[in-house]
Amino acid sequence: MTKELMMTAAQLTIYQGVYTLDNGEEYRIRLEDGYLVYYNAGGTKTRLVPTANDQFILGNSLNTLSFKRTKQGKVADFIIKGTGIASNGYRKNVKISLQSKMEMSLQMLQRYVGGYQFQPGPVFEVILENNKLYGQVGHDKKELVPYAEHKFFARDLDASLIFQVNSKGSVIGLTKIQNGEMTATKL
Repeated sequence: MTKELMMTAAQLTIYQGVYTLDNGEEYRIRLEDGYLVYYNAGGTKTRLVPTANDQFILGNSLNTLSFKRTKQGKVADFIIKGTGIASNGYRKNVKISLQSKMEMSLQMLQRYVGGYQFQPGPVFEVILENNKLYGQVGHDKKELVPYAEHKFFARDLDASLIFQVNSKGSVIGLTKIQNGEMTATKL
């Protein structure tokens, strides 16, 4: 097994960006909560594990992602190699902002717990376990990480939630942003 190379947030941010693959799909690389993640819009996030300078493994796979640099030393493109055909990712001139976890008290987190009804659609449950919030529909459960007041991103999915609060400070609903927006009313 390849050993993980320890890198600082400052060292990892240079890889953040939007990349277009050979097949035309767009993927994003973003620093979230101290780790680089790789995902397409609305899709599942895969952690990029650094193994050497400009070299990463995609999660627990056999795929490696190697970055190429310009003559000036800036991170430009990458190539993904695995068991299939290699694919290139071409960096677009789009800025990606870092998403940092915001510390939130247990009392604050408890405000968001409850069921939320999408119209049309399922009831989305927000639950608190081991001092962390999770969003759940059926058996599908994802950790919700606070990054601003009333705003959370999903740990393993390109989705975010913005909770609506009334003038009394009570949570009354949410907006889910994932390949579009959906609103739900708190039950």
